[in-house]
Amino acid sequence: MLEGFTAPVTRCSTSPQGEFIVATSANGALGVWRVSDFTSVLNITVSDYPLNDCAVAPDGRLMVTAARVGLLQFWSLPSGLLLLEVDVIPMPHGLAACALSPDGRFVAAGGGDGSLSVWVLPGARMVASLRTTAAFRRCCWCRDSRRIVAVGLRGVFIFELVL
Repeated sequence: MLEGFTAPVTRCSTSPQGEFIVATSANGALGVWRVSDFTSVLNITVSDYPLNDCAVAPDGRLMVTAARVGLLQFWSLPSGLLLLEVDVIPMPHGLAACALSPDGRFVAAGGGDGSLSVWVLPGARMVASLRTTAAFRRCCWCRDSRRIVAVGLRGVFIFELVL
């Protein structure tokens, strides 16, 4: 068992090469563990609100968290240096999901208000957004980095990114 969290884990992800495990928790903690020896590399409290999701970039050097307060946060992996913070959705709905595209160019963010937004990297500039009638809980990219699958209270949705 990995040590360091005092609240339930909300999401976990691994770096593409399998070097690190990244996890978020219900009390706003972000943790990183080295897989080779399961040692804690990083354990910080990011927010008083839950971190609902996390994702690791294909190059393994960037991680993204989605916070209940509506923030997308971009972190250096494994140092935990906060690189950028973007206010996506205000409370009370907040963010429930985030996913980095396989080509590393985009991040998708799914909200508790039924919104889905796409941000281009670097710099996190929003390039697409839409809204449905029910909250999204998870999202992921297809291998082509053009289609996003989002799961919500009303089912599974597939969106194509057209720029």
